Amino acid sequence: GFRNHKFFFLLVFYALADVAFIIITMTESVTRAVTDETPSKHRFLLVFCMTLSVIMGLLLQMFFALHVWLMLKATTTIEFCEKRHRRTVVGGPVSWNVGIIKNMQAVLGSNFFLWLLPLSPPDGEGLYFERATRNPGEAQESSETAALLADQANKEEGASSSR
Repeated sequence: GFRNHKFFFLLVFYALADVAFIIITMTESVTRAVTDETPSKHRFLLVFCMTLSVIMGLLLQMFFALHVWLMLKATTTIEFCEKRHRRTVVGGPVSWNVGIIKNMQAVLGSNFFLWLLPLSPPDGEGLYFERATRNPGEAQESSETAALLADQANKEEGASSSR
């Protein structure tokens, strides 16, 4: 939900930081285990743990990059998945992208110094959000309303063409 987005984002960020710390601190131990005489059980465990850490680090890095991109574009994961399959509507989709800084503030909160701490959730109640305007003074519909109107228009066209 609205209040959980910052905490989820920070969870992924801190998990990535932890895995990076593990990889950095294990590098010396793995190098020493491979070059020096080490019992095979210890060598196997160190190399196995390093392999798992690197795999987890790569996956977390891609996952974090996706969520940073989604945050900068003011898009949720669900909207991202739906937009790949949604038909285009008349007038185009509604954009919630109000600029990089405002998009980041919408997720991480308005106080820059608390962005990386699990404090100060974003402002608002999660029901109303600022939208990018296409033309000043032009009223915009929600994307759901636009999609419903487009579906209704398609049904009416189909009904009139079958007569």
